[in-house]
Amino acid sequence: MKSLLTPRGQKSPLFFQKYQAIIVCLLGLVLVSANAFSANQTYTSETESKARFLTEICSSKPKRMKVALQDIATFTVSKSDMDSVVARTRWGIEVITGIQEKRFRCSKEDGQYLMIGDQYLDPISLEKIEVGGAKYKAPFLHLPVRPTIETVLTTSKMLFKFLTSGSIDSKQLMLLEKKPEYINTEQINYFLNQELREDFRKRLVFIRAFKLLKSSNTDEVATAIQNLSGSPSRKTLTAISKVRKVMDPVQDSSLIRIADTAIADIRLSLKISKVMATLYSGLSYSSILFLASIGLAIVFGLMGVINLAQGELIMVGAYVTFIVQECLAAIFPPLLPLYLLISIPFVFVVTGGMGALIEYSVIRHLYTRPLMTLLATWGVSIFLINLIRVSFGTQNLEFYVPDYLVGGLSVFGDFLVTWNRLATIVFAAVILIFTLFLVKKTKFGTNVRAVTENRSMAEAIGVNTRKVDCLSFAVGSGLAGLAGLGLSTIYNVNPNMGTNFIVDAFMVVVLGGVGSIWGTVFAALLVGMINVAVEPLYGAVAAKVLVMILIIAVIQIRPEGIFAMKVRR
Repeated sequence: MKSLLTPRGQKSPLFFQKYQAIIVCLLGLVLVSANAFSANQTYTSETESKARFLTEICSSKPKRMKVALQDIATFTVSKSDMDSVVARTRWGIEVITGIQEKRFRCSKEDGQYLMIGDQYLDPISLEKIEVGGAKYKAPFLHLPVRPTIETVLTTSKMLFKFLTSGSIDSKQLMLLEKKPEYINTEQINYFLNQELREDFRKRLVFIRAFKLLKSSNTDEVATAIQNLSGSPSRKTLTAISKVRKVMDPVQDSSLIRIADTAIADIRLSLKISKVMATLYSGLSYSSILFLASIGLAIVFGLMGVINLAQGELIMVGAYVTFIVQECLAAIFPPLLPLYLLISIPFVFVVTGGMGALIEYSVIRHLYTRPLMTLLATWGVSIFLINLIRVSFGTQNLEFYVPDYLVGGLSVFGDFLVTWNRLATIVFAAVILIFTLFLVKKTKFGTNVRAVTENRSMAEAIGVNTRKVDCLSFAVGSGLAGLAGLGLSTIYNVNPNMGTNFIVDAFMVVVLGGVGSIWGTVFAALLVGMINVAVEPLYGAVAAKVLVMILIIAVIQIRPEGIFAMKVRR
């Protein structure tokens, strides 16, 4: 029989074959136990980490609390699998929200914590617990801690939404852009490792760059400077300049060159963006002046009536817009975001009807007495102001701003195209096109031009000049109401808002030429640009004085205005 022992006294492979099943079972038990131990260790480690974070927060010391909050943010993305990140992020949101809302409480007696809501929760496991007789107190949130809480909470909410729905909230991203120095780098890095839209990726890289400026790694600082220089703004210039001041001329020579180049490029970009912003602001203000003046240009040009109630008709248009908004909010809320478009016909009809009524009941009887007309329209303006005060009060109205008018587009440097002002410019352009079509392509417009050029001849060929006067006053008043609609989302709406526009509107009409639509456009652009260019340097009063001097000079040379209409009287 073959021996079971090897020549050196070792057991032969037959021994292992005989006990193979037993060995495999033992190894399996060892592995299962090891895995269970590892899982238990992971759980214990996770629990200990959460407890450590909460203990630091309970200290109420700003530095320790800020570090703990950043550690919570890092903790949420420290695992590679998505389920763990989602679970940890959900936990972080619950705890930080509880801290912010002062629902998180600590006990100094036994070092315990709890969350207060509809029920008591263990802040580590978020499970229901029973509370003993210990005294619990919310940690004090010092002012330096609050930005960190807001930023970490915003990032965590944005991360949770991205992981669960695959989308990023632009509003939350805007909040991070306002306070980039408080973000958690690990969370942003986790974002950047995912598949993102290119515009979101650029914004996140920009946010992270602010934090990397304080890094001890020279390469990271250089990368951060280059990333920030690609988005020139006053904020990036300040951030890079601060880092540049503390650089060592010997050790950081290459980094200094990068920083100096970035600073020079940003300053040049800011100068260009300032010019662009000034032109855009001037165009925006000019569109407002045009909206306020176009109705007056028709009335004053055709009828020679100085209507001091024109500003109040602008105010009435804004209040009609507010009434439409409130009606939609009460009756059919889904249409509320479209209330500005829905208000257009109502505003035009109401203010146009008021203009027709004013012309028929007051102005018609005073055409040959200009001073009495002036006083009568002044009385109408006072009546409208007090009527609105009695009906709505004297406070500013609160308008709902639709989402499509919120925010803007960063074009270059600090230059931001805001959607609300862009909408005003577009609206003014639409009103201009509508007015030109009405005056140039319709029978009413032909009659208006005929009466304006020669009233007697127009009457001789059968034009009802009284009817034309009434309709012209109605159209001019309707356009004034549309101006109030356009101003409602960008200007304070109150009973006195009209008085702020009436003088400027008359200056625009006189400068451009009485009754000239293109003259009104040119004068509005000229006055708007002068105001925007001069006001930041010398103040609003100096801008008004300069405009007045310009108007006086033009009147001395051309009393009828720059673009005067040919009139036969």
